[in-house]
Amino acid sequence: QGVTLMCTAFPDDEWRNKPVIYNLEKPVPNAPITAAKADMITINGYDNYASADINGMNVLLRDEGRSLLYFGDFKNFGAVRVAVADAGATRTFEMAGTVLEEPLAVNDVKILRDATGKKHYLMGLHMNRGALYYTLSNDPLRFTSATQLLQSSGGADRYMVALGWVTDKDTSADAARPAGARRVLGVLYGAGAAPSLDANRIFAQWFQKRLEFTGGGGGDKVPQVKGALGPSTAVVAMPAGEWTGIMDVSVGGGKVGESETSITLRAGRVYEVFRQMPYSAAFRNRRPGHQQGQHELDCDCLDRPVWVRP
Repeated sequence: QGVTLMCTAFPDDEWRNKPVIYNLEKPVPNAPITAAKADMITINGYDNYASADINGMNVLLRDEGRSLLYFGDFKNFGAVRVAVADAGATRTFEMAGTVLEEPLAVNDVKILRDATGKKHYLMGLHMNRGALYYTLSNDPLRFTSATQLLQSSGGADRYMVALGWVTDKDTSADAARPAGARRVLGVLYGAGAAPSLDANRIFAQWFQKRLEFTGGGGGDKVPQVKGALGPSTAVVAMPAGEWTGIMDVSVGGGKVGESETSITLRAGRVYEVFRQMPYSAAFRNRRPGHQQGQHELDCDCLDRPVWVRP
C-alpha cells in the first residue's frame, strides 16, 4: 500500500491557507513534491470555503472505507468541523457538520478500541498557548467538551502549536484487550518560547504509572519523579546519594502496587520494577549479563503487584 499525505499549502486565490492531499503509491518517490493549487481539496457544502483560512488544522482519518477530514477555519473560528469523502475520492469532500463547538485547533484523531472491541475516537487539540486538550467520543461526528491534557512545563514550551498522539499496537496476552488493540503511549508536541510561534521544537510527554516514595526522612529528602525517557522509563531526582523507604505504584489515583519492605535507591544507578510471583522481598544485583551498576527489586506480589523496568 502507498501513503496518503495531507498538509497545509499557501496561498490559494484568496491568499488563504488550504489543505492539499497526495495519494502516493509504492514505492513512495524520493524526490520532493512541489505543492500546486490543483492539489488543494474542495469541501462541498461549506459555504465559507472559498474565503476559509485552514492553517494547520486539517486532520485526515480513515474509518471504515471513508476519509474524515476534521478542520478549523480562522475566518470562521470557534468550532471543529468535519467533511467526508467516500472510498476512491481524491480531493472532493462533503460537509458533514460541526463535531466540537469550541475555539480550539484540531491536530490529531486516533481510533482506539476497548475490551469489547467498541471504537473510541481520541481527538487532540491546542490553541497556540500553554496547554493541550483532548476529547473522547464513540461517535466520529460528535465530540463532548474538551478537557485539558497537560500544561507547559516551563518557558521553553510556553507556546504549544501542534500535537500528535504516540500509539502502538498492544502485543500483550491480556484477555481484557482485543487482539491488535492500539494503546496510547504519550504525545509529541511542537512548542517554543517565542510568541511569534516561529522558533519551535518537538517535545514529548509520556503516560506512565505514577511512582511515589514515602519514608526515609520525608520532606525534601524523598526522591521525586522529574521526567521520562520514553513511555516506560522514569527519571528520578535523588536529593541525597542514597534513600531507603517505600515505593508505591499507582494508575489514575488508584494504587496497584507497593514494595513489600523498605528498598534502597542510590544515585547514578538504574532500577527495574517488574511483576513477579509471590516472593519474599529482597534487593539483589541484576542477573549476569546485565550492565554493572544496574540493580533490580524483587517484590511480594500476592495482593499488590509491583513493576520495575529499565
